[in-house]
Amino acid sequence: MVLDEPDNIKVFKSCAAVILDILYQSFPNPVDLDILYLEPERRTRQLKNFDDEMKSWDAGHTVDENPVKPHLEIYRNSIYYMIAEEIITCNETKHGESQRTFYACRLTSKGLRVLGRSYLKEKESIGTKLHAALKDGKYKVVQDLVKQLIF
Repeated sequence: MVLDEPDNIKVFKSCAAVILDILYQSFPNPVDLDILYLEPERRTRQLKNFDDEMKSWDAGHTVDENPVKPHLEIYRNSIYYMIAEEIITCNETKHGESQRTFYACRLTSKGLRVLGRSYLKEKESIGTKLHAALKDGKYKVVQDLVKQLIF
């Protein structure tokens, strides 16, 4: 019997995939990450953002019970997790609920090594596969790739 993953793990994997893709595509240049608007405008959005939170307020949800707020918290804590695991680095990290923007983020050598890894039978790196899966909206592939990378 296979159990479904909890929603928080699914959200984490999607968030981690987007962050890793952004940093992989921009390496070695640092990128500022804003948890309210993680995804660049050039791609189809997978993650919720502050606009969704505002729409939820318009629909009658209060600040405390807004269904988008937990997603934004997972995004922030996903970045803290990847910093702690030395997958990415950012300047001026201040643990707490008030940090919205993470400055000068980039992959560490460990993160780059993992994303640049390829399987013996396949020519594409995991980073290239992750970028293609995000671009094509193949969410199951994204989830599986992040599972290989981080878990």
